[in-house]
Amino acid sequence: MSGVGDLRRFLRANPQAFVLLLVCLILGIGTFLAVAFGLVGSGRGNVSGEPSGVVAAQLLAPPW
Repeated sequence: MSGVGDLRRFLRANPQAFVLLLVCLILGIGTFLAVAFGLVGSGRGNVSGEPSGVVAAQLLAPPW
């Protein structure tokens, strides 16, 4: 239990480290959820890994 007490004392002495820890946790959890929802929402289609050509079509389209 000494490790938890040391961590608590460190975070109380360095509030900026506590804020950084919170930011990292929130961003990490958000990234995990975004990837998980992306994988779930992608379905089980047969994906070849090649781009669909939408970006190329946007680049080759006239600017008007």
